[in-house]
Parts: sequence; C-alpha cells; structure tokens
Amino acid sequence: MNIEIPESTLILLEETYNINKSNVLEDIEHMKNQKLIEKHQSTYKIWISSNGRHMTYLPDKAKKNNRRLISKLTRTHLDNEIIQYYQKISNTATKFHALYFEWLELKRLEVSESSIERIHTAYKRFYAEHAINKQQITQINYLYLKTFLLSTIKKYDMNYKQYCSFSCILRGVLEYALEKELILTNPFARFKVGRNVLRQSDTKIAESEVFTIQEREQLEQLIWNDFNTNPISTAPLAILLAFYTGLRSGEIVALSENDIQGNYLHIHRTESSYTEIKSDGTKGNMVYTIKDSPKSSSGFRDIFIVDKAKKVLDAVIAFNKEHGWDNQFLFLDNNERIIRKRLDTQIRKYCRQLGITIRSMHKIRKYYISILKLNGVPDEEIKRTAGHRDLTTTFNSYCFSVLERTENEKLIESAL
Repeated sequence: MNIEIPESTLILLEETYNINKSNVLEDIEHMKNQKLIEKHQSTYKIWISSNGRHMTYLPDKAKKNNRRLISKLTRTHLDNEIIQYYQKISNTATKFHALYFEWLELKRLEVSESSIERIHTAYKRFYAEHAINKQQITQINYLYLKTFLLSTIKKYDMNYKQYCSFSCILRGVLEYALEKELILTNPFARFKVGRNVLRQSDTKIAESEVFTIQEREQLEQLIWNDFNTNPISTAPLAILLAFYTGLRSGEIVALSENDIQGNYLHIHRTESSYTEIKSDGTKGNMVYTIKDSPKSSSGFRDIFIVDKAKKVLDAVIAFNKEHGWDNQFLFLDNNERIIRKRLDTQIRKYCRQLGITIRSMHKIRKYYISILKLNGVPDEEIKRTAGHRDLTTTFNSYCFSVLERTENEKLIESAL
C-alpha cells in the first residue's frame, strides 16, 4: 500500500518522542527500495559475470523475450538502476489516466459496450486535456477535486444530466484507487453539488419534441407514395410502423415475421450499436448487433396491431417475398437488415421534403404516446405499451400536445 506519512504525524513523532523526521523518511525510503529489489529478484536473477560486472534483466516489451540485459560495475549501481525503473513504473501506474484505463476495463465487465463508448467520449472531452489527467491519484485531495468539478461545471454550463455523465468518471476512478489501496478515503464522498450550481434544463416545447396530427398525415401520404413509386427497400414502411406502434427504432429493426403473433407484435429484441473502444482508448470499428433482450425488463411486451400497422406489415412481407429475400428480419434492403441509423436519416429526409421541423425517430415514439394520452387510453396501458418502468418517465418526458398551435388556441378560447 503506497501511502505517504502525513507531515503532521512526522512532526508529532519528532516533538513527542524526539525522533528525527529525516531519519524516519530515510528509513521508510530504504525499506521501500529493498522491497523493489526483492520484487525484482522474484522474477529476474542477479548475477556477476566472468569479467566481474553485476548483471540482470529488466522488462522491455520492445526486446526479444520482453526483457533487456543491464550491466553495472558495482551492485550499488545495479540496484539503483533497478529501483529507478520500478519507481518510474509505479509513478506512471498511479496517475489518473493510467487508473482510468484500468477502471474502464473493469467497468467493461459491468456495462454494455455502448455505455463504454459514452464514458470514454466524456473522458476525452472533460479529462484528457486537463491537468488532472496527469495528476498522481494521491494528490487529488478534496479541495483539488472540488475546484476541478465546480470549474468544469461552470465552463460547460452543465445541467444535472450532463454533470452525472461527467462526474461518474472521477467518482469511479477514485473508488477504484480506494479498492487498490492507493488512497485511504475517496474525497468524492464529501462532495455535494448544489442544484443552484447546475443549469436548469430547458423546458421542452411540443414543436421540437413531437409531430402533430397534421404532420403525421402529411408524412403518411409522402411515405406511401415514396414506397409505391420507388420500391427499393422497406425502410419507409419501418417509419410508418413506428407511428402505429410507438416502438423504439432499435426494436423495429430487430423484428422478425415470427414476432407477429395474432393481433399482437411480440417485442423481445433490440439493436445495439457502438464504436469499439480498445483497452488503450483508441477507436475500433462501428458494431451493430441484435440483443436477445429489449432495452430493459419493461421492454418485454406485446403491442396491439392496429389496422394501419397490419397494412404496413402485410406490405413488408409481400415486398420481401416478391424480391426473394429470406433474411430472418422484416425490414430489409437488398436482403440485408436495415440498421436504425438508416431510419433516422430517412425521417429527416422526409421532414426536409415537407418543410417541417426536422425530427428523429424518437420523436415519432413521443407522438404515439401523446396521441394515446389525448384519446383517453388508460395510463397504465400507455406505460406498458411504451415499455416504461414507471408513469413518471412516460408523462414527464413523452407527453406533448400533438395539435397545431391554432387548434390549441381555439380550445383555450372555448374553455374560457
């Protein structure tokens, strides 16, 4: 356990027991050096060559057999070389950036690769170029931590959600250092951010969060026309199905014909996509996979197939058969599964063509939930259909007015 004796303790020893502080430090340093030599000798032999020089090997991945030969005139010189090597390794290994990558590999065992990508993106933005990244973990005390956190919050004008994404790295690395017994306490445990420090999230307005009924009708006409006149793939129909089922785009592209069970769609899979983050932090390939489970346990559900959704599914199945496509998934392009990113690109293209506010596939899901609420579907059924754990999520983040502003104004006028 590499923990330094506090200065106050040394002064107390000196004043109470007349123990010389310098002698204490020298003894501690000598003991630490002896342990380094012992550790080295447990792996590498030290010997005297025929010409009287003192010899050993040091680790070196660039050399054959991952080691390099060193030779010194005296044993003292050899020991000094060994000590300097391991001290340098130790100093590097206990810096924030080194511990971050160790912690990230451990975190990889707990969370999905898409979460690892999000964590590393936050690390590169908030930590990689900051002085804390090269700081010894033992030097990150409470005052240093508090200054770093508050200054970063202010610099990036963070709201609560952004703060959580940013701070979880520092909290995690310090907790990891505590588990490695590099520090005695985690200074993050003392820090509490005041809500007045964080920016309040902007109130979301319907115009940017959800389609209106009129816009949905325009999109329906445009999409069916596009599919019928230019039948290249079933991507346009996937967008329509989102309007009629409220499914996440990842759930839509994971659908198979077997998931159509009578009047219901059985939802039990989703697409996962992420950029590979290697152990050294460099980016790898973009990966698209199908998970045999939805986003959460609440995602396992059956969705009622309304008549419009049935028309879409029938058209998709007929299209695939006509083209001789036999992929296990429903939504295909040249017999290859369509990825959810393709759907976002497609809906944005349609928005531009209609000259309406550009929105993503997720806004269609919000439209579906909002229209159910408007038409009096019971709250618990909306929550279940949406695949949410609780009603707070459903109604605080997904319910907006789907009427045109003029229609809302008429309702307000008539109400008063």
